Amino acid sequence: MRKADILIESELMRQNGGAHTVNRLVFSAGLMLLLAAAFVSPGCSPSDNVTSGPPALPPAEPRVPHIVYQREGGLGNLNDSLLIYSGGDCELTRKTGNVYTCRVLPLKLLKIEQAFEQAGFFALPVECPGNSQADAIRYVIDYTAGGNTHRVTAWSNAMPAPLLPVVRELDQCVMLVSITGVR
Repeated sequence: MRKADILIESELMRQNGGAHTVNRLVFSAGLMLLLAAAFVSPGCSPSDNVTSGPPALPPAEPRVPHIVYQREGGLGNLNDSLLIYSGGDCELTRKTGNVYTCRVLPLKLLKIEQAFEQAGFFALPVECPGNSQADAIRYVIDYTAGGNTHRVTAWSNAMPAPLLPVVRELDQCVMLVSITGVR
């Protein structure tokens, strides 16, 4: 479009209150409807316009966490759930409903796994006696290694000594994920 044509079109729009532009929009919309109708006319089936691609992939296997760490209660009325997967991906759900995700660094993951090994986690009892005092925290920890999974439930007021380093590492992980994770 030349400069003179633009000036003339602008003058027409000013004189006609933009009617020229409205007419062009109505014409364009009508043309688009006609083109759309041509693609969905009764003589065409959807398969006429679509080429087949590779078959759909089956649904992915659900990911199984390597470590599940839950803590609830205490004076702060905690309710945290931390999932750590074998590759280091982790997910923290807080009592507020906020979910944080991040990746645990390989050295940190190794340190956590070593704490489980040093605790003799698979030999610990499933239930460690304790009581639900107002300020006590209940811990439920699942650990999977070598195809075996073991769950231990313990209370902060009766924590077995071998489990303390595991809880310390996982508490630190909860803190780091809540600070550095993505919501």
